[in-house]
Amino acid sequence: MGGEHDGLPPARVESAQIAGGQVVLRPDLLGGLLGVLAGNARAGTKAVRLFELGRVYNAGEKGERTHLALVITGPLAEKSWRAGDERNADIFDLKGILASLGLGALTFEPAEHPLLALAAAVKLNGVQIGHAGQLWPAKAREIDLATPVIAAEIELPAPKDAAKKYVEIAKYPAVTRDIALVAPAGVQHAQVEAVLQKLKEPLLAGVALFDVFTDPEGKKIAADRKSMAYSLTYRANDRTLNAEEVNVAHARLKESLKSELDVTFRE
Repeated sequence: MGGEHDGLPPARVESAQIAGGQVVLRPDLLGGLLGVLAGNARAGTKAVRLFELGRVYNAGEKGERTHLALVITGPLAEKSWRAGDERNADIFDLKGILASLGLGALTFEPAEHPLLALAAAVKLNGVQIGHAGQLWPAKAREIDLATPVIAAEIELPAPKDAAKKYVEIAKYPAVTRDIALVAPAGVQHAQVEAVLQKLKEPLLAGVALFDVFTDPEGKKIAADRKSMAYSLTYRANDRTLNAEEVNVAHARLKESLKSELDVTFRE
């Protein structure tokens, strides 16, 4: 993902000159990035991935801060006879991108935002650092886009507090285990993720939700519950894991989910 696409120039917002040689400081990056997205869409680009990293300023807050804004829309891959059904980018793709930044334990909670439907507050270690969500369909149509527009803007930590800039590519293979849990209908993915992260299991390298199933008629599972299927990835940085190590870690995570969220497991 980068700031340019199909030969188009990278996302950029020019500062406007005002009287006295001063400049207008941007309160956010997302507005300008949506303008770049509109230019791409009107040029006929179907799949767009844009980001901007820059300084913003709000008079009522603590001076200038560094923000990261991202916008994605359109199919994830070009049409191909081998590719099967085409899928457009969605909020889960964006959450995966944010999680890959290495900032720490991110969580997502329902929120409101003037530009975003299905908006979520992005929190780092419990402190809100921004928003993510899908652009209101009416706003997407204004910039000639029929596919969902997924966007986020977050504040990045100061350099002295930032996570490591580079992460070494893993030398040892990962082990993946799937679990299908049956939870109360009100349980959200963010809650499941928070429980898994809270345990600080050193071997847990990734959590991915890949299926959600409900049955309003109550034939396969109770109508007031839902099935959530996860893929858990385990890896050690200094060795190849054996089956017993993974079994112990996996059982510990399942027990934590069971005790904190009132879930059962489908074997």
